[in-house]
Amino acid sequence: MNKYHCVTIPIFRLNKNGSIKPNPLFHRPWDYIHSRCIEYPFAASKIGDANCILDVGTVKSDTAWISWLEELPIEVHATDYDPPLEPFKKITFHQADVRSIPIADETFDRIVAVSVIEHIGLQSPQVNSNQLPKIDEDGDIEAVRELARLLKIGGELIMTLPFGVKDELILGKQARNYTIKSIRKFDVFLEPAEISYYEYQRRDASKKCDPELPGLFSWRVIPMNQAKALHEGHTEGVVCGVWKKEKNNIGLIII
Repeated sequence: MNKYHCVTIPIFRLNKNGSIKPNPLFHRPWDYIHSRCIEYPFAASKIGDANCILDVGTVKSDTAWISWLEELPIEVHATDYDPPLEPFKKITFHQADVRSIPIADETFDRIVAVSVIEHIGLQSPQVNSNQLPKIDEDGDIEAVRELARLLKIGGELIMTLPFGVKDELILGKQARNYTIKSIRKFDVFLEPAEISYYEYQRRDASKKCDPELPGLFSWRVIPMNQAKALHEGHTEGVVCGVWKKEKNNIGLIII
C-alpha cells in the first residue's frame, strides 16, 4: 500500500466569528448534517495544552474520533460502560459506569464527554450490555459530579448536550434535552467557562454558503435564548461547552 490510501483534513476549523465549521468527516445520515459534525470539532478545539485527558463513552464514538485520540502526543484515557470491540492501541481504557470510575481524584487536565451525559440513568441508556446500568433520574448530575472529582483544580470538562425549548426526554426517551434553566444544574460542581449553542437550520440564502456542505440546511451558532429545537426525528440543537473546576465542590448536596 502506498501513501495515497489516506486523506488528511483538519479535525476542526473556525468561522470568522469564532464558531466551529461543521466537519463532514463526522457526517452520519445521508439526509442530515449530523450534530457530531459540530460536537467532535468543538471538543478537539478545546484540548489545548492538556497533558492527560479522559474521553467518556469512547466505545460508541466515531472511528475517526478514536483514531484522532490514538494519535495525540499526550496521555489519553478512555472510559465506557461497554468494552471495546478491539483493544485500543495507545489509549488506556477503563470499563466503568461513568458515575463510578476507578481512577484517583484530580487525575486529568481535560475530560471530554461528547453526547454522553444526557443518557446516564435513563431506562434506555444506549449501552450494548444486556445488564443495564442503574436507573436514576439524577444520573446526569451524578455523572458530572464524578467527572468533576477526576479533574485537577483548574481542569476543564468539555461537554456537548442536546439543547432546545423543553426540558423533556427526546429521541424515543433515550436522551434528556436541556434548556437555559436545566443546563445550570451542573454549576454546583463546575464553573461554566464557555457555552455555545448550535442549531440545525435552513441556510441563509443572503449569505455565501460553505461549499463543503451543500444543501438547504447547516449548523449555525445562535444565542441560547433564541433556541427553537424540538428534536423531531434527530438532534436539532446542541450546547457545546467548557466547565472549569475552580475548586473542589464535589461534596456539595443538591437540594
